[in-house]
Amino acid sequence: LPQLPVPLYLLCVLAIFFGSVLWHLEKAVPDMPVGDDNPFGSIPRGMWFVFVTVSTVGYGDQSPSTDAGRAVTIVLIFVGVLYLAMPLGIVGNSFSAAWDARHEIGIMSMIRQRMKLCGIDAESFARAFAILDADGSGTVDATELAGLLEGLGAMAVPMHQLRSLVELVDVERTGAINEEQLAK
Repeated sequence: LPQLPVPLYLLCVLAIFFGSVLWHLEKAVPDMPVGDDNPFGSIPRGMWFVFVTVSTVGYGDQSPSTDAGRAVTIVLIFVGVLYLAMPLGIVGNSFSAAWDARHEIGIMSMIRQRMKLCGIDAESFARAFAILDADGSGTVDATELAGLLEGLGAMAVPMHQLRSLVELVDVERTGAINEEQLAK
């Protein structure tokens, strides 16, 4: 999924921003240890808190001690919930698109199986495509594809599914598929 690097980048930006804000708010708290003992003694420690909070792990090993730090953490928690919802939407959308295309993928598989049964191999595919291309345009549309299925003795497929199949395979969005696209 090429969209997932964007949320990863956003997570890094959130960690740097909120980690820096928390470090700034918590670094000079009275009665707070200085240096390595301070849970927010550096920006990377603040970033650790952000990663743990946004991922909803919440180890509890550190927490802000000022009211301003707690207020920023509340905002961080809400941002974290929204952040976690974003990748789920991306993955859900990809699943939905694949689920919607399942019929077309099945039809394409059936076409390939029928072509093998009819003895159409790579060499004879070009000749078969030329016969299939009834109008001589060099491309095949849904109507010509219906003729192929009928010629192969395949089951009747509704025209709307054939149009969806053409749209699925037609990367150039011309409304028809060429020999190379059909061979894939």
